[in-house]
Amino acid sequence: MSRLAAAWHWAFGDLPEVESPLRDRLLLHTLGTVTCLALLSGMKVRVGGDLIVRGAWRSGMYGAVPLACLALWWAWRERAWPALGLAAVSAVLGALPWAVAVVEGQAGLDALGHAATVAVVAGYGFAYGSLVLGGMALDRFGLGLGDWRWWLPRTGLGLLLLGVGGAALVAAAPDMLAFYPPFRSARGDLAGFLSHVVGLTLDIYGWELMFRGLLLWLFALRGDVRGAIEAQAIVFFLGHLDKPITECLVSLPGGVLAGMFAWRARSFLPLWLLHTAQLIAVNAAGYVARLG
Repeated sequence: MSRLAAAWHWAFGDLPEVESPLRDRLLLHTLGTVTCLALLSGMKVRVGGDLIVRGAWRSGMYGAVPLACLALWWAWRERAWPALGLAAVSAVLGALPWAVAVVEGQAGLDALGHAATVAVVAGYGFAYGSLVLGGMALDRFGLGLGDWRWWLPRTGLGLLLLGVGGAALVAAAPDMLAFYPPFRSARGDLAGFLSHVVGLTLDIYGWELMFRGLLLWLFALRGDVRGAIEAQAIVFFLGHLDKPITECLVSLPGGVLAGMFAWRARSFLPLWLLHTAQLIAVNAAGYVARLG
């Protein structure tokens, strides 16, 4: 990480230090366990339905369920009983796709998928609502807009670079071209491709909320920012082992830089925009290549 840190320092300056460390071990252990289970569920459980449903399922597992866990902890700690009620509702809504998939035998979302998709989005809304109602400063956990004056222009430039770079990578790397888009229904049909883009946008929201939001912030708030950046990057890399070797190799340094950017930005939101743009670019490049 030292070379990346040196390059970062040259380009953007020092990373902020932790001002007030978080010492609640119960939260760290509980949310760490929930996050691991959510990650495994999102990656391993196969659901029915279209690609929007699949994206909502994974977003619910990666983001809505851990966020609801955080909301429950905060409301209980602050004795904010109305917020606790909203957090409990968000936990039920966020976990609904998992319950449907299990009860109906992994194909359950064929029938209830769109209702479950709405439930995931509503679960996010109730979770954020309970945190605001309970008086949490969202930026303390990287869940708000953060230092948007810093990250907005840099994200705009990053969107351009990642869009062009992602498309160029697909053109230059045969393994990337063979992989993207990863679903047959998104390869030759425009409606299927657009469904994939919508599902991908939902999916990556939960993915980035988990990695560059909850995982990064909760462990960095223990006082070790560098360790938190490295830890989330390693887990991020492990989540790419089923991807093309080219993508897998760049995911580790990419995860480190993403963690550094999110920590400096004080928000996971710019990484959601950047990651989504990158994946849309590589999928679009693969889609267009197959049209020829």
